[in-house]
Amino acid sequence: MDHAYQNLISECDALIKAGELTSVAARISKLPFAQIPREPRLGLAKICRRAGIITHGLRLLQPLIRQEKIVHNPASEAEIAEYAALLSRNGSIAEAASLLTTVDFVRTPEAQLYLGFCRVLTWDYASAAQSFASYLAADLPEYSKLVARVNLAAAYLATDVEATEFIEETIEFARSAGASRLIGNLLELRAQTSIRRADYSRASADLDAAAGIFAGSRGYDLLLIKKWRAVIAATQSGRVLPLMNFRKLAVRHAHWESVREADLFSLKIKHDQQRFDHLLFGSPMIAYRERVLKMLAQTPSDSFLFGQTPGTVLDLSANTSDERTGLNPGKQIHQSLVALSKDFYVARNTGTLFADLYPGEYFDVQSSPGRVRQAIRRSRAWLTGNRLPLAIVHSNGSYRLNFHGSFALKVSLMREDVHAGGAYWNELTHIFPPGRRFSAGEACRALQISRSSVHRICKEALADGRLISEGEGRAIRYRRVA
Repeated sequence: MDHAYQNLISECDALIKAGELTSVAARISKLPFAQIPREPRLGLAKICRRAGIITHGLRLLQPLIRQEKIVHNPASEAEIAEYAALLSRNGSIAEAASLLTTVDFVRTPEAQLYLGFCRVLTWDYASAAQSFASYLAADLPEYSKLVARVNLAAAYLATDVEATEFIEETIEFARSAGASRLIGNLLELRAQTSIRRADYSRASADLDAAAGIFAGSRGYDLLLIKKWRAVIAATQSGRVLPLMNFRKLAVRHAHWESVREADLFSLKIKHDQQRFDHLLFGSPMIAYRERVLKMLAQTPSDSFLFGQTPGTVLDLSANTSDERTGLNPGKQIHQSLVALSKDFYVARNTGTLFADLYPGEYFDVQSSPGRVRQAIRRSRAWLTGNRLPLAIVHSNGSYRLNFHGSFALKVSLMREDVHAGGAYWNELTHIFPPGRRFSAGEACRALQISRSSVHRICKEALADGRLISEGEGRAIRYRRVA
């Protein structure tokens, strides 16, 4: 490897350990990405992931993974695994998980760890536990084993697996290794097991010890400790006030998953149908919804009004055009609003929105962000043109809806019911009657969507017999079945 790049990687590694992430970003951003040789790209991409400069990491590895001009050899499994890890951090979780399943976990065990993280992001902790356990079975350095055990313990707790003995063993291993921060994480996990047994004095002692380890930290660790203290206080008093106070703190820190959890635990203390529906309709992760339903044993409403009520309501779950605004079901503006309203808590980042708006397409670090921005611009113009008191706010690479008047979106529990494919198919059936032959290009122009979207719609229709195809390649023509 070129000594200059080797030195840069070493220097950035030291800066990351010292917490100087801004300095790392400044150094990496100055690199001539197109001219960087193959050999240092993986090391530099790992630096990018650790420093949180995900876009730069994707720029380094995408040419290798997606076979652009500079590639002379297929991507290595280590390169694929690292690229997938970056994609998951970008919000392209399904694509990341799909790539990771192509990697040989024996030769590249870190792929199992990254796959576990993908599953955690979707709250599929049962599958995550399997990935972490498989990773732990590999030949790993001692610290990596500790990290795997901490993640596995967290996954066990999330799936109600008894983990007390496993956590106790891991605490001893961490003490032997002098891994103080991991000990703090483990004490917080052990406190959770004590809370479940209603042993609040033991739980409080562990939380106090963990807080001592994280003293001076401004990260998530201390906020997590405050969450469990609020859970204990609310449970013992039978009042939601401690959790509501914690919720305000989480909002100030912009830690939206903690806001979500504050709502969940407050509902355990006192049921409120409005808050319950807000939590369930506003949490898109299926496994998380299952957790909510299991913990609270309540029944959700048929639909939910997201926004400020009473006032004007725009029904996003409808499959017919909205007469007042002219919103067409399945078209890009409709899909953008559906995607932006999927999660009421966490802002939707570029990768997540791209996956929702262009399902089945690979995320391209060069073009995909621009396509998302274009969809957002069109949606903003439509909102302004219809004088609707709803804004799409951008911050730190993510987007969220901001209601600033008496206006609400009516949403269904499963937003997939209004997926564009169904609406486009309905439109296609009006344009091309049964028996009439048409090409993909004609469908693109008629529906005003991309060729890849047309191919996806046609592929689904071919599979269930709604279409038949004639010819091959560019000469292929489709014909609707009567």
